[in-house]
Amino acid sequence: MKKTYILIILSFIFILLIGCDNTLNSPSIEVKEFLSKYQNLDKSVITALDNSINKLDDLSDKDKSTYKDIIIKQYQNLSYKINNEIINNDNATIDVEIEVLDYHTSIKTSKEYYINHYNEFNEDNNSYIEYKLKELKKVTNKIKYDITFNLIRNDNIWKLNKVNSEDIKKIHGLY
Repeated sequence: MKKTYILIILSFIFILLIGCDNTLNSPSIEVKEFLSKYQNLDKSVITALDNSINKLDDLSDKDKSTYKDIIIKQYQNLSYKINNEIINNDNATIDVEIEVLDYHTSIKTSKEYYINHYNEFNEDNNSYIEYKLKELKKVTNKIKYDITFNLIRNDNIWKLNKVNSEDIKKIHGLY
């Protein structure tokens, strides 16, 4: 009788573990983990940001540091809502609405100001870049974008497909 109870309990634990394994890896959870890496300033996200900023030859080291702070502010202010999950065999799409700081409008406005007030800027000291960064720091208005993430299941594990550059720009508020 004791062996029967132990066998039933072990069977229950086994079933529970198998069932939990599938729920711990769902398409929605993969997308949440991806976006939370931005919100939590995951090391891989910061490394990618550093690599990207280091390629910007027209920025001084001070400007690169300022720009990095601006993008980090973006990551920390990112919010999202999963609107839909469609699973079709080993493929899935997750529709997400993200809300980010509207850096795109600030850059556009700064560029227009520069064109209309060119004589105020000194090319030698990159004053336009400093102006643009100063304006980006002031941004508080937000914008919403829709992103569809694609995933594939391989060996019963959901993996996020590479996110395209357009969607990365949306995450950065630069679209």
